[in-house]
Formats: sequence, structure tokens, C-alpha cells
Amino acid sequence: MRRMLGQLRAWTEGLRLGPRLHKWSGRIAVLGQRMLYPGLRIGRGVSIRGAPCIVMHGEGEIRIGDRVRLISDERRSSLGMYTPCKLTTWPGGRIVLGDHVALGGTIVAAQGSIEIGSRTMIAVNTIITDADRDLAAGKDPWARPASPAASAVPGAPGEPVGGAAGIRIGRHVWIGLNVLILRGVTIGDNSIIGAYSVVTTDVPANAVVAGNPARVVRILEPPAADADGSRPAGPPDATAAVPEDTP
Repeated sequence: MRRMLGQLRAWTEGLRLGPRLHKWSGRIAVLGQRMLYPGLRIGRGVSIRGAPCIVMHGEGEIRIGDRVRLISDERRSSLGMYTPCKLTTWPGGRIVLGDHVALGGTIVAAQGSIEIGSRTMIAVNTIITDADRDLAAGKDPWARPASPAASAVPGAPGEPVGGAAGIRIGRHVWIGLNVLILRGVTIGDNSIIGAYSVVTTDVPANAVVAGNPARVVRILEPPAADADGSRPAGPPDATAAVPEDTP
């Protein structure tokens, strides 16, 4: 099944089919992945562009909320998308995407738990991982395990090691392109993460952070609630700027 999904994706991308058929190729790929992984749950009205990569090693859970957008088609990004959306869980791992979340060429890898709150938007080429990877000499940390049994052995190539610490990203967060979010981080509601940031510590609500390591550069006024009590679907202050020396 996994090989068939890969062949379908390669075929559709190689032919550079029209946007309408390319859209359906992504939906067909996700339908196949739902059949392959019982722990995958997909909400209503999910929008898929291009074919995302979903891999679940052993038992785990991936829950995708209503009206989530998964953008894996590089033609839809003017900034350069280097990878499709990739959602990966290791045994016991859990990924939860709230309603109206938007991911563009984003990698999410969970050994423990990663939760992304509703109406959060994540720009292209961002990586979110809740565990360290094996960087021992002579091992490729992204290599496919030699066998299914090998993937269950701590320290096997590609296997997260060193324990996991959950990541929680709040509601209405904006995350710029090429951001790296590491284990144990909590990002508060309505925050903005500047492009190319490396987030290693908690981010308070209504904050703008940027840099490596990311630091708070501005605190925003909490956005006013809409008539229905919800918050605006986007950054809390679209005009908020990070320092000029920050990408």
C-alpha cells in the first residue's frame, strides 16, 4: 500500500497534471493512508493540495480537525517549498491539529504528543519535533529502518532517542517559514514566530519572538474577540515587525 501511494504521487507530479486533478491525487493518497493507519482521524471539510506524507510507526494517533488545510504542492508557494507536509508518529506518539489549522510543507514528528491549536497558520519548511534524533557516528538520523523490527529498537537509524517532551502550540498562532520548534516547548495563544527562528523555550501568549535561539522582541495587545467570541483567523497584529536584522 505504501509503495502504491508513493508511485501515485510520483506519477501525478511527474506528469505535472492540472490543479484540479493534482488536488484529487492528494485526496486519494490520504484516503489510502486512512485505510493503512487505523489511528488516523480526519475531520470534515479538510482541504488538501498535493500529496502529504503520513507515516505511523506502530500504534499512535493523528487527529486532523475540521477544515484543516494541508498544502504540499510547491506550485502554491511563492517562497519555495522544499518538502510536502509530513506527519510522523513513533509508537505511542500523538499529533492533534485543531480546526482551521493551515500547514504548508510542514514536518511534524511526534514520539510523545504535539498539539496545534485551532486557527494556527504555519508557513513553509517549518519543522516541529518533540524528541531528539540519533546522531551517533555512522548513523543516518533520517534513514529508513532496515526492517519493521529495527524501528522498534531504540537507537535504530531514524529512531528518536533521548526521550520526548510534548509540544503545545496555542490558538491563532502565526509561525513563519523555516522555523524549528524543539521538544518541551509551549507557545501561547496569538503569538508570532519570526522566520528562521529556533524555538527552544516557552513563548508567552501575545508575543512576537525571533532569532536563534528565539527571544521575545515585542508583546502585542490581545486581539479583540469577534461577535461570536472567536479570535481573528490570523496573526494577532499583522503589522507587527521583528527586528530588521532578523530574517
